[in-house]
Amino acid sequence: MMQYLFLTVLGFTVFLHREPTWETIPKEGVNGQTPLSKDKKDGIALIVAINKYSAGTGWPVINAQNDVLLIKYALLQQGFEAENIAVIQNEQATKSGILEAIETQLIAKAVKGGVAVFHFSGHGQQVMDDNGDELDGYDEAIVPYDSPMKFSAGEYEGKNLIRDEELGNMMTKLREKLGKTGNVMLILDSCHSGTGTRGYATARGTDNIMADSQYIKSNIARAFDNNSLEVPSSAELAPMVSFFGASPNQLNYEAISPEGKEVGSLSYAFSQTFAEATKETTYQTIFERIKIRMSSMVPNQTPQAEGELDQQILGGKILGKLNYFKPGPNDWMDSHRLSLSFGLLSNLFPGTKVGVYPDGTRDFSKATPIAKGVVKEADLLSCTIELDSNLNGQALENSRIFITEQQYGSLEVKLKINLEAGEVKTALQEALAEFPMVKLDDLHPDLLVESTAQGAPQIQLITNDEHQLFLSKRRATPSRIAQQLVQSILSYVQCKFLRTLEMKEDELDVRLAFVPLSDDGNALQVQPMTGNDLTHFKVGEKFKLVIENHGTTAAYYTVLDIQPDNMITVIVPNKCSDKVASEFHIQPGEQQVYDCTFMASPPLGTDILKLIATQEPLDLSAIESKRGLMEEEASPHPFEKLFAASYLYNKRGGGNLSLFPEISIFSKVFVIGE
Repeated sequence: MMQYLFLTVLGFTVFLHREPTWETIPKEGVNGQTPLSKDKKDGIALIVAINKYSAGTGWPVINAQNDVLLIKYALLQQGFEAENIAVIQNEQATKSGILEAIETQLIAKAVKGGVAVFHFSGHGQQVMDDNGDELDGYDEAIVPYDSPMKFSAGEYEGKNLIRDEELGNMMTKLREKLGKTGNVMLILDSCHSGTGTRGYATARGTDNIMADSQYIKSNIARAFDNNSLEVPSSAELAPMVSFFGASPNQLNYEAISPEGKEVGSLSYAFSQTFAEATKETTYQTIFERIKIRMSSMVPNQTPQAEGELDQQILGGKILGKLNYFKPGPNDWMDSHRLSLSFGLLSNLFPGTKVGVYPDGTRDFSKATPIAKGVVKEADLLSCTIELDSNLNGQALENSRIFITEQQYGSLEVKLKINLEAGEVKTALQEALAEFPMVKLDDLHPDLLVESTAQGAPQIQLITNDEHQLFLSKRRATPSRIAQQLVQSILSYVQCKFLRTLEMKEDELDVRLAFVPLSDDGNALQVQPMTGNDLTHFKVGEKFKLVIENHGTTAAYYTVLDIQPDNMITVIVPNKCSDKVASEFHIQPGEQQVYDCTFMASPPLGTDILKLIATQEPLDLSAIESKRGLMEEEASPHPFEKLFAASYLYNKRGGGNLSLFPEISIFSKVFVIGE
């Protein structure tokens, strides 16, 4: 059966019919599933969220409180008991409060072979290294509620910070208690440097280092270090994996949810990815998907991970995402409407078609539905479904709901035009009038149009985390600048959709890896898809692609390259190869090395390759070259229609994007740098 892994598309048309609360989730677990095990103590979690720090500390307000709902939802989805998920916020989260909560809510409750999760949403800060073990001269620290921002010699020098080593020591105690068959996962949604400069994108962190000026000056030339908790490795300790929202020298920006709420970008990406994980999903897989989501939301940010990423998430001790939804007794609204405790995070977008089938149904394609329905309204954690026939509550409770046709929502982007009145602003506003999917929003924009400096002739388009997408030429006319801005905006929308498009069909499990080339052009060994960081290529480095079929059936494949500047290129098939689309065919267990050689080149930044595996050959190159226009033919493949629609939708300004073919999409993220 097909499992949908698609999660985030920019700006769905969302109707907020109610604010979901945790009281609506059954005590026995989400979706009527059995918790982690019969022993409810097996799965424990602690969520720390600080959005408003103690008066006088100097820390700006952030939106960490919105992360709690997301993380708790994802944990409940995977079998954690609500009573075993502890939450401390704001004034509860002092240094002593956090350390005590780790001791009482995690270490004290841990059992041999159990699993534990620690999540922190708040500010982060660098502090003077106190034992000489940091390459850059600084420890990384999470900031409790009672830790002032600024260093003051002899008065406050960071005693209330929780350094990486101190947190690591607490985690080691937890790992000892869980034993070698247990598992620990940390998610730190904070950063350690920088502050926002424009005031429309909230950052978690500061450029105020907790050290005296002389120490800071003496460490300027030292290299940046990676995030690390410096935890010991031992066969007797529970394995541990940590996720970080950004590297120590980067900002960690908040993202905007479809409801317009600011949430932690790592928390948002993690909750989406963890909620949909199966028992077989590895940390490496979840990290790859986190990188994809975050590259779309906050392209300037590089999430990090450390630990044994090749192991199954929490040792495989999760429920695993089912391919159906089990209605609860409180979901019934009336005889033909239900309010399900699942929403956008579970792929239930407005317009998605569903079927209600008898309880016990495994393959809905071989069963007859007792009712059909359509998702009418949705937010992140809930939706309203309208049925085509009346059902009573008992019939609904004894049923399973399957997605029968996936809807990906209507694309839109929120834009702020920060320009003085003039020809460029007028021309841009007139041009945008043809594209209703571009919504003007000064409070929570995805994109910003502004002058590069006061009175400067150049105009730029940047994301809310200040990644530049377009810079006008100095002598360009206002109409030309407006035209290029519109095209850049529409390309951003299209690429954001395609970047996060993920589907999986177990039979069509075709994967992609790199074959780096040496200076003399000889192929080195296939680069394994493991490790704690993104794959990096320096400009000028060459590589080939290797394709492997891990599925059970033969497949056709094509590969898209989505560049940091939102340009889309079909690289398989490519003009460098004599093969046509129908010749890119791979048998189960087969490995193929694509005969084209690629060289890393600008634009710099995060690049994503998308391998689309199907049972019929695809030809996307003609659609790409004609920007969405398709040749007249009897029956194009559904993905060809979707790909064309991602271009043409921008011109129509209406309609929806839907897809339900037998198809798998594999994504590979890498970074091109100097």
